[in-house]
Amino acid sequence: MSPALGKEVLNAVLDSNIYIAAFAYPKGRDAAVWNAAVDGRYQLVVSPAIIRETAKVLRRDFAWREDRV
Repeated sequence: MSPALGKEVLNAVLDSNIYIAAFAYPKGRDAAVWNAAVDGRYQLVVSPAIIRETAKVLRRDFAWREDRV
């Protein structure tokens, strides 16, 4: 996810709901937002709190196993 040298990249913070929707529904529109970051179109900025919340909901509401989270 690193940008090309000399090119400015937008930093973005995504809400945990975007991560959850992107991971739970990989063909949905929120997945496009995630994939744009993976492709290096912008740089994700994420906090431990967002990671914890995302993992908690994926485990609780989508029955994701620990090794998948």
